[in-house]
Amino acid sequence: MKRIIALSRVIITILIPNVCASSLSVTYYSDPPGAAILAGDKFHGYAPVTLTYVVDGKAEQQGYFMLQSPRAVWASGAKLSYPDGLKVDLHNSMIQQFTFHRPSHFPGREDDVLIGREHEMLRAQRAAEAQRAAEAQRAAEAQRVAEAQRAAEAQRAESANKQNNAFDFLILLLELQKQKAEAEVPPPMLEPPPRRIHLHCEPTSFGAFDCRE
Repeated sequence: MKRIIALSRVIITILIPNVCASSLSVTYYSDPPGAAILAGDKFHGYAPVTLTYVVDGKAEQQGYFMLQSPRAVWASGAKLSYPDGLKVDLHNSMIQQFTFHRPSHFPGREDDVLIGREHEMLRAQRAAEAQRAAEAQRAAEAQRVAEAQRAAEAQRAESANKQNNAFDFLILLLELQKQKAEAEVPPPMLEPPPRRIHLHCEPTSFGAFDCRE
């Protein structure tokens, strides 16, 4: 009878539509939170815990996967286990969740609730620290990018300044060469004005003229 009641507490919930993948992700929750999650002899952390399982070709063909001997143990000593494993329908989703419900007949539930709250507070604190660390890392990365951009802009400005200086020097050099060439050109030679000759001509006896200056 207890076995039937325990199996009735199995909760497999579809989270997202089916995707093609070779791994199965299962998130284990506990009620109350904070139960230790174990599979076989291995401790995987305190609920909620997400585990990834490799799905072989045989399981994909069968359409289901067996979670081997998962169990939850609360601080009060209350336990819930499934020694025969849990059957997961792979046709629904490759990302699923399962909730361990604490046996109600076992004493110490109040203590488990308080410890569960402490686990949640610690988890929230760690999440906040991780978020602050991620934000600090992003800020540092943004600062490095900005510094690299400023360095690149300064390098481009320096290169442009060198090019401008080289161009100005070339203009100055051409101007000096032009001035030197103009200075080396001799002045034009001035020709004397044409000479005017006054001739005095007298007729001769032979019908010609005798011209003298």
